[in-house]
Amino acid sequence: MYTLLTLFVLLVATTVANAQTTTNILTPAQCATLKTNITADSALNTARTNRQDQVIADAYNVNATPTYYVWKSQVNRDDVMFSIGEGGTKFDTAGIGYVTRTVQELMLFESVYNKVTGYMNPMNEQQRDSFINSMSGATAPAPANRTHVQNVIRRLASRGERLFVDTTTQPCTGGTGNKPNGPCLMTFEGPVLTTHIACALNLP
Repeated sequence: MYTLLTLFVLLVATTVANAQTTTNILTPAQCATLKTNITADSALNTARTNRQDQVIADAYNVNATPTYYVWKSQVNRDDVMFSIGEGGTKFDTAGIGYVTRTVQELMLFESVYNKVTGYMNPMNEQQRDSFINSMSGATAPAPANRTHVQNVIRRLASRGERLFVDTTTQPCTGGTGNKPNGPCLMTFEGPVLTTHIACALNLP
């Protein structure tokens, strides 16, 4: 019993250690970073002077320019298998695309999804690699399925999200290629709110 309990604790600890998470809360250091960024943007001078916090927040909720890709924080099985990816890609289940793959490969493909929630976290590099390994090979449609999966599990970052990406945990450039030229990890996710702007501009 003790051995089983120990193994369970180790498994949970490993899972937590491998997890990549995001938040919509800014730390004091991030508020300072946001203030510096706002202050440096001359287009926001009037809004900053007049404390039009919503105007500033809106400016940070548009897609980053130039375009910058990040890994999504969650996708489910239907997203991968039945949605249309960027560029019109689709998941092809024919032949080596899915139905004739080995049992081990299919088990690996399915293993990335949480058995309770049905979601997986594309920010986790091990989960992304498992997708690619389960769809390995040069025979069609496996290569196209790998491309489709890559298209589905990434997205464009907003200006606000772009400001706080993590480029060191997993080397990245915000592009669409493979590491180190691929999407980056988010630390802040979701809309920039007026409370975030206030956190920044109320700093001395």
